[in-house]
Amino acid sequence: MRLLTRTRAPGLLGWFGPRGLASIILALVVVEEEPGLPALDAILAVMTFTVLVSIAAHGLSARPLAGAYGRWAAALPADAAEMSEVAELTVRGAPR
Repeated sequence: MRLLTRTRAPGLLGWFGPRGLASIILALVVVEEEPGLPALDAILAVMTFTVLVSIAAHGLSARPLAGAYGRWAAALPADAAEMSEVAELTVRGAPR
């Protein structure tokens, strides 16, 4: 059970990561580096499909996974790592 506790927060963050951004970037690199690649249309079609499926899967799972994580985090003891305070990050151009 200890492993599940240590991987739950990183797993949730990993699941809701860039949502296909890496696929788009890699496809753009392929287009720029090898514009005459014979299978370029297939590569772009697969990338597009991957991004669309990713958006759908993450969108459909957002509410249930966030709710489950919230219920899990609410039951954590006050000294759990997930409950520790962190320094607020300043954002350039944000109102203070």
